[in-house]
Amino acid sequence: MKPKLLLWLDTFSAQFGMSKWLQEDCDIYAIIDVNEGREFYEKQNIVNFENKWYLRDCFNKDQKKPNLEYLAEIEKKYELDIWKIIYSDINFYNYNPYYKFNYDEILTIIEQECRLFEKVLNNTKPDYLVIRITDLSNGQILKQMCLAKGIEILMLSFTRFGNRSYISHEYDYLDFKKKHNEKEIKSFEELHIESKRYKVLQSEFREKFQNSRNVWIKGAIKYFSLIINKKYRENHTNYGKTIFKVIFQEGLFPLKTRYRQSFLDKNLRKKINYDQKFIYFPLQLEPERSTLVPATFYTNQVEVITNIAKALPIDYQLFVKEHPMQKIKGWHKISFYKKIMELPNVKLIHPSISNDEMLKKCKMTMTIAGTTGLEAALYKKPCIVFADVIYSSLPSVHRLKSLEELPKAIRDSLQKEVKLSDVNEFMNLLKANSFQFNFTDLAIKINNEFFYDGYLFDTKINSKTAEKFIRKNHEYFETLSMQYTKKIEESVKQKSDGS
Repeated sequence: MKPKLLLWLDTFSAQFGMSKWLQEDCDIYAIIDVNEGREFYEKQNIVNFENKWYLRDCFNKDQKKPNLEYLAEIEKKYELDIWKIIYSDINFYNYNPYYKFNYDEILTIIEQECRLFEKVLNNTKPDYLVIRITDLSNGQILKQMCLAKGIEILMLSFTRFGNRSYISHEYDYLDFKKKHNEKEIKSFEELHIESKRYKVLQSEFREKFQNSRNVWIKGAIKYFSLIINKKYRENHTNYGKTIFKVIFQEGLFPLKTRYRQSFLDKNLRKKINYDQKFIYFPLQLEPERSTLVPATFYTNQVEVITNIAKALPIDYQLFVKEHPMQKIKGWHKISFYKKIMELPNVKLIHPSISNDEMLKKCKMTMTIAGTTGLEAALYKKPCIVFADVIYSSLPSVHRLKSLEELPKAIRDSLQKEVKLSDVNEFMNLLKANSFQFNFTDLAIKINNEFFYDGYLFDTKINSKTAEKFIRKNHEYFETLSMQYTKKIEESVKQKSDGS
């Protein structure tokens, strides 16, 4: 009997492309969240779905009130914390400039999605859920429902070292199931070189992502044609998006960015006295999944910084550096920076200052859920994190469970030594449980071919273009298919051995 795979798909993705090969050994089902791309899925013959459901069909505009009894039952049945998930969704909370959802609207949407997911899971009874990053509430809820039903999650993630990726039950969290046979020992300097390869890939992506003004204009024209369509605005992710509001927001963005940039240049520190004893806290991008989902209770970075400041030893200061890529979000509000600058034992550092230099000179790092904690180990610096991350298993990393333990956690961590043997052990495990895959290159190709270089993802997909693209780039999709198949075979063997 073939294993049953339930895929979460959107307009076009690596997961769809690999399904052309996966369908030879698996039965493929799909929940598809598309607007303009629906016609493609209805007409394509690349993947033969056993069945498919369109997420947007589940929404009934006539329902105005949620069924709280049903939602309470769902929460208990699937061990969900629904409000925690809602607060991590950028559509519903704080980050949506176009529409403010009320209580009934939010819970009605959640209820309708839950009813669809229950229907799909009960009818299909899949063995595996293949899903990308669960940024939004619906993906998180479906994932948790599957876990509660014993359905294994297969999620593609990245090691942050070179071109290596892995498949796990959670993004940025690796199941170390394979033991490594080879005990490769590398120096800290050699490990630095490996980590820089990933940074090079990131730089390449940034250079090629949204880098053409002509393509931006084409994407903007297409986007405006979508906004004037009433049906497009009926989906809750597009509530409140009118041409006037979009033009206003987009026109205001560069003005806000320049104004805030001027404040940063005038007020944030560019000359650093590294002779001081300090702990380094790099700000994370906002909004971003890495804080919203795994660290929902620590998304207010000003509060986190304030609590760290309260817990510092008297002879230490906290150096907080703005993330240089926050510029693409228009920087933070000036009031955000002023609140940090008011803290007497905190210094706010300009984003132009080298992250590597900060890591070299600090005594310890702290991050909510960022990659800096892993980089810190390569500089022999201990770290405290506020969420489960891929490198949590390192002995030099302390996973904070409660704010009340923060003063002791800082003092204990400052005494920790980062051992080269521990870092090599982690890196060898990482290598054994991952595979070579240049997802950055594939993402650039997909964005350029289908999504106006990443400016607009709600697009129509031409079936012939998609087929040609998959044929031309078949190595990527075949590699992914092979790795997912291996993961499934390992899971089947593990279950068989366990029984």
